[in-house]
Amino acid sequence: MNRRQLLATTGAVASLALCAGIVAGAPGCTPAPAAEPDALLDLVNEYREGLAAFNASGDLSPQEDRALQAATWGAPYDRLCTAPPVATTLAGALAGIRLVADEEENCGQQPDLTINVLRAALAYFDGRA
Repeated sequence: MNRRQLLATTGAVASLALCAGIVAGAPGCTPAPAAEPDALLDLVNEYREGLAAFNASGDLSPQEDRALQAATWGAPYDRLCTAPPVATTLAGALAGIRLVADEEENCGQQPDLTINVLRAALAYFDGRA
């Protein structure tokens, strides 16, 4: 066995031991912290995913259109317009601001969404000031 093979093997063994220690909860073996939850980020992502599914649906009758809207982006949109959760992370605040910019640019004036999502995003920065 040459040096390169030895280092590759011992590195792999050390990595496996570390992973086993993390899984077993061994002292000193802690996993990386989970990403901080952010309800605004989750809601923005849910809305964007629903909108993408809706837009990929093709031509529909008005009745099918309304049903698909309700099944994909309707509920998240309503929550964004009426009572979006406050951003608790920078990622959530930025996602809210980007959503407002995208919606205003692509869909026109939506004051309920714009005002409420901006307030939810700004709450993150207000809490940091």
